[in-house]
Parts: sequence; structure tokens; C-alpha cells
Amino acid sequence: MFMHFNMSTFVPGGWSSGQEDPLLFNPDNLDFGQWADAAVAAKMKYAVLTVKHTGGWCLWDTATSDRDVTWFKNYKDGKADVVQEYVDAFRSRGLKVGFYYCFPLWGGDQWKNYQTLPHEDYATGTIDAEGMVKTHFSELLTNYGDVDLVWIDQSGTDKGGMTPGAWRRIKAHIHSLQPNCLVIANNSSSMEDSDLFGYEYPYSLELPAPDNTVATEVCDKLNNGWFANPEAPCVPVRNADYIVNKLLRPLNDRNANLLLNCAPEKTGVLHPETVAVLKQVGEMWDPAEVSHADSELYDITRGPVSKVAVEGNQVSLIFAPDWSPDNLKTAAARLEAAQCRGTFFVNEASAKKEKALLRELVTAGHELGNGSKESSVITGKTNARLVRNEVDSVQKQLRTTQSPVVFRAPEYEYDDFTWPVLNYLGLTAVEPSDALAPGAILEVKTLAELDAVLAELKTKKFTSVTVRELFATSSSKRLRGAVNVADVVTGRE
Repeated sequence: MFMHFNMSTFVPGGWSSGQEDPLLFNPDNLDFGQWADAAVAAKMKYAVLTVKHTGGWCLWDTATSDRDVTWFKNYKDGKADVVQEYVDAFRSRGLKVGFYYCFPLWGGDQWKNYQTLPHEDYATGTIDAEGMVKTHFSELLTNYGDVDLVWIDQSGTDKGGMTPGAWRRIKAHIHSLQPNCLVIANNSSSMEDSDLFGYEYPYSLELPAPDNTVATEVCDKLNNGWFANPEAPCVPVRNADYIVNKLLRPLNDRNANLLLNCAPEKTGVLHPETVAVLKQVGEMWDPAEVSHADSELYDITRGPVSKVAVEGNQVSLIFAPDWSPDNLKTAAARLEAAQCRGTFFVNEASAKKEKALLRELVTAGHELGNGSKESSVITGKTNARLVRNEVDSVQKQLRTTQSPVVFRAPEYEYDDFTWPVLNYLGLTAVEPSDALAPGAILEVKTLAELDAVLAELKTKKFTSVTVRELFATSSSKRLRGAVNVADVVTGRE
């Protein structure tokens, strides 16, 4: 269990700059026992708490600064030791404990407002950042008993006053204090820098290979953000099936642990729906079980869908993102006259500019798909990241209208970086069928072609439904499950 809980939990938008009024930290029902019980129910083995995140607030009383838990006067009058409360609750349930710690990140316009160094003169760059971090770990690793894991964010940063080689010296300092404590450097695949390989998914756009033999950990989110946003309920956006079949089982088969972030709310407890999903995970998941690789629900399914196994003469008509608004209106009218429905793919430009038209399409029974603004070959991590950013932008624009379940990208070549992007965003890739047949997905490119296709459908007594409806009637459990997009989380914050 990964638990992002710190000042960011109380900041609108869910992210701290370090400039906040410390009185904002005010959980009225902080219950580490509830978190630990939920972890046990999910059959988790260890936990990691954000004792110092990018905002710089320390959840323990540090000698380096006043920017710590003693300033949180609205929680036990500043006399609490939040770290001690955490380790006591989790150890009492037989769980191992770990600390998340973020390195300082000042320097340049991007970080100038971040008080990641608790010192008030942090921006001058005159302080001993390495010494401060070592002091923090001396406190954390001598005052709280045996700590099983230290999880480091931004270990490789060149900001925050760090000098070359600082991270490895700090890592050696950690091991000198507690030799049995595992140290993970986030997104590191160097055994000199990290005791385990670590992947922050989907930011890394990588997962361990099927033949991986190196001890590895992958972190991911159950809720929409790493931190709860105090302005909205922090409900889960992933279901138990995804957690077990897309993460736990394949990752364990690849010699990797899953560190699943469960963000507590500003009250200090996990949302009841989060607790319920974790209980379902525990009911589905047996750590001693063999692989379920023979299940179609297992792991990331690769391969675009062009035909769906269905009963009856149903097909789906799809329309690429390059249709003009006027042609879309005409196409929708002709579909309605023929008592047919279709799937209209949308790129970022049309998602922003044509909201009224898109709502009309959905109201008329049609579906929106997530399309791309260009047709090009996409391979490699860099290009896959561009796909993620573009797809995510469309998802955010369309969410108030209809969440897409399918992605259409003409001429794209998918690779091991692109498939996880689509999987993470809850999208199934589709490509057109070659011919009319039950369950076919047919792409219509012009109005003239639409008239011809509708005539053929009428002659052969076929009906056209949306891709979503086609999936819903499929014999494939995976495609039927893809219709449920309520548990889609975006890949970016």
C-alpha cells in the first residue's frame, strides 16, 4: 500500500507548493488503523507513507527546520508524531513499513515556489542540502525502529543544492544506519543506485519484461491522483479486476511487487469505496497461486479489434477524426433516417471546438471515440509519450459528454510502449474490417460511401450499432468488460 498523505491532501487541486498555511493540515479523524486493516484485507504485505513530499513538509519533528509536524497546530496542537502513529498501526497488523522521501527540488522557474528545502533561505542555494537529507534519514532511521523500505523520489535531481555523487553517498548513509533496509530510487534500473528496479507507472511507460529476473517494484494509483483532492471525494477509478488481472498477476509473474497507491481523504481515512475495492482484491487474489496467463483478462491485451464475435447481423460504422462538422451533421441525419447508430472519432481540436455538436451526436444515440489528429507511425517511448498526452487531452475534453472506450489511429504501428498507454486509459484499439460480416467494424470515409454502405446494410438486413454496443454483446469477457469506463484513470496529473 502506497499512501500519499501530507500537506497536499489539504490543498485544492491536491498538490502542495510548500508555501501553505500549516493550519490547513487538519484531519479530524486520522485513523492509520483503518488504512492498515484495508491493507490486510487486500493481502498486502508492506506500506509506504509520504513522510516528505515535493512540498517539503516533514511528518516528523526534525531538527533541521520548523517546517514540520510541529507547525500543524490544528492536529493535536502540533504535538503529534504522525510517523510514529503510522508505524505503530501497521506493525500491529503484521505489516512491514516504509517511508517515501522526496529530494529537494529548488532552482529555476519550474520549482521557484516549492519549499522542498525546509530552510527559509533555500532559494539562495547556500545551504548544505546533502547534509540536511542525511540528518533527515538519521532521524527517520534511528527513532522508529526497523524500517523495511525507503522509497526515494527525485534521487537523480541536479536541483536542490545536490552535488554529483550525492545520492550514492546518501544511500550509503541509509545502509550504514539500517543495513537491512531496502532502498528504491524511483524509475531507476541501476543496481548501483537502487536495491530494486523501480517503475512509476504509467509515467515510466515501462513495465518489467516477461522474462525479468531482477527484484522489481511497480507503483500505480487506485484513485485518480496520487493525493486526494480535498474538493472532491477520493473514490477509486480502478476496479478489482484491473488490479488483480492487469497488475498483480502479470507483475508477480515478472518478479515484481505492486505498490498500489490508496489516497486517504482530508478527514484522515480511506473512502469507503476504496476500502471496498481493496476487500474485493483480497477475495480475488491468492499470493500463492500459479499464473493465470491463460485467461483473456490477464495482462495487457495487444492487437487492435476489427471484428467482434457476436450473435446476429450487427456491425458498427466508424467515422475518422477528419470529418468536418457539416459532414458530421449530415452523416448523423442519414444514420438516423436509416435507424442506424455509429461511432464518431474525435481529436483534440474538435473536442474543444465542437462540444455542442458532440453532445447532439451522443443524445441521438451515437458514440464518441478517441481519435488522433495525425496519421503517423508511432514507435518508441518518446512517441508513445506523445500519444499518451494527446489521447489524455481528448479524454479530459470529452469526459463531461461521454467517456470513449475505443481508440482509432490510422497507420499507427503499436509497440510495447503504446499498448500500455491505451490500456491505462481504458481504450481498446480498433481498425476497420475488410468486408461486411457479423461483428465487423467498418470505416466510412465519405458521405457517398455512407449512402452505399447504408444501402448494402438494408439489402443484407444488417443493423449498425455503436462499437460500445457491439462490445457489450460480444462473446468475449474482455470486450464486455471494456464497455465499463467508470474506472478509467488518466496517465497524467
